[in-house]
Amino acid sequence: MCARIGRKCSNSWVGLHAVALLALSALLAAALRPPASRAAAQEPQHAAVLIVEYGDGRTDALCVSFAEESISGAELLLRSGLEVGLEPGGLGVQVCEIDGVGCKVGREPCFCQCKGSTCAYWSYFQWQGGQWLYSPVGASQRMLKDGDADAWVWGDGKQLPSRSPEGICAPSPATPSGAAQATLPATPTHVPATTSTPQPPQPPAGGPRLGLCGSAALVPAALGLVLSGLWFRERS
Repeated sequence: MCARIGRKCSNSWVGLHAVALLALSALLAAALRPPASRAAAQEPQHAAVLIVEYGDGRTDALCVSFAEESISGAELLLRSGLEVGLEPGGLGVQVCEIDGVGCKVGREPCFCQCKGSTCAYWSYFQWQGGQWLYSPVGASQRMLKDGDADAWVWGDGKQLPSRSPEGICAPSPATPSGAAQATLPATPTHVPATTSTPQPPQPPAGGPRLGLCGSAALVPAALGLVLSGLWFRERS
């Protein structure tokens, strides 16, 4: 058939060849493109401990993660998921209420329970040198880095937090690789638990099977189909 058509058949074959190359390029680009989730997982993550004691026996011990190198104590409190009532004050911001305990912002003064001889308010503490210390700065001025800890206690300001922050946060992804090796499982996670010794790969009994590079494996198959069609067209 191609001999009868002549140049028209040759031009058609060249056009189909170009289409096959474009299809091959598109398949290669799709196979080699890294998943979007992989880039997100590479973002640095840090964590700090937040302890809140409500004065009635209740205590929240939270591990709050953040991507920044450091965040303020006020931001740590806001990211904890607890309901927080803040208002501007002499130290930047004042914490009036945490999870329903304290003074209602906008309806009463932030220190609404300090009008008489007794006083109850949210006192702020930092974990320094293995102990709790009353914070010399406000929550908006205090900057926490990975592994730091803050505490808020509802009371007269004389009661220290009763709980240590140790063990509340698991080792963060920012831990140096040498220290993190001890926490890794002895067997790679992609090896089944019942396999004690990795075995050399064996060809599958039911024909080819897609693995981690399944997308790339489709490239030669697709190209073979296109070229086969071109060959039959040429022969006919």
